[in-house]
Amino acid sequence: MADLKVFSAGVAMRLAKQAVEAFEAEHPDLEVEFSGGGSVAGVNRLLGGEDLDVLILADQSAIDEQLMPDFADGYFVWGGNEMCITGKGINSDNWKEVLLDPASEVKHTNPYDDPSGYRAVMAMMLADKVEDGLSDKLLHHPKYKGLDRDQYKRNPFGPPPGGPGKGPGGPGRKPGLPPLKDGEYRFTYLSGPASSGAEYAKLPPEMSQGDPAYEDLYNSVTFTVDGGKVVKGTTVLHAIMIAKNTAHREAAEAFVKEFLKTDFVAKGFTPVQKAVGDWNL
Repeated sequence: MADLKVFSAGVAMRLAKQAVEAFEAEHPDLEVEFSGGGSVAGVNRLLGGEDLDVLILADQSAIDEQLMPDFADGYFVWGGNEMCITGKGINSDNWKEVLLDPASEVKHTNPYDDPSGYRAVMAMMLADKVEDGLSDKLLHHPKYKGLDRDQYKRNPFGPPPGGPGKGPGGPGRKPGLPPLKDGEYRFTYLSGPASSGAEYAKLPPEMSQGDPAYEDLYNSVTFTVDGGKVVKGTTVLHAIMIAKNTAHREAAEAFVKEFLKTDFVAKGFTPVQKAVGDWNL
């Protein structure tokens, strides 16, 4: 029986793994069951009655709209982000030309369970604000897989479905996205390529969802995720929370403090940190 169950969205997977390892080293008497996947999946697991203690989510609005006040008293925003495009040879000057090349393959993660995926779709929806007709060109690109739900599969990292596992090495897929091949371009969070040294193109703020000055514009687009929730576009903010009904409050607080020791700015995140609701750590 695990002493603490931690779920992390993909955007923070590696950082969460490091925090789990540090936490277990400092608390050898405690066992952590660590799993990860899309934030929507994590939220739905908690809503479905699973005993998760700590959730690190890519989209703080999911906590606001679905988990407070019944499943969370408050949360902490540990960093911001924005959408970009990564791939070989792409930059902020040529991204439209590169993406619209019929030979290019346009990719993103599963939009039905992952904020990175639905924010990629939102970026394409907002592209008309940069150039008239650009949204349609991107969403109907000949090598974009589109939005057919059956095309998007995800094997979660760690338990479930493989059952409990100690630490961050549970059964399931390894964290991280597969490497891109030549001619493949992925909409993703800027923190990924910025911290890894991969090539990327910054997007105009109208599309990036990273500039609070454009909040009203971001709010104008929506996407329906697994479970039927309609998600509204917002500025990207990542958050950590402790489940309201946790039976391991002291251990959960200690883990959160360990995670928040991370230098998020050095990892490519924007320096946004704030407590929301009843958050007293």
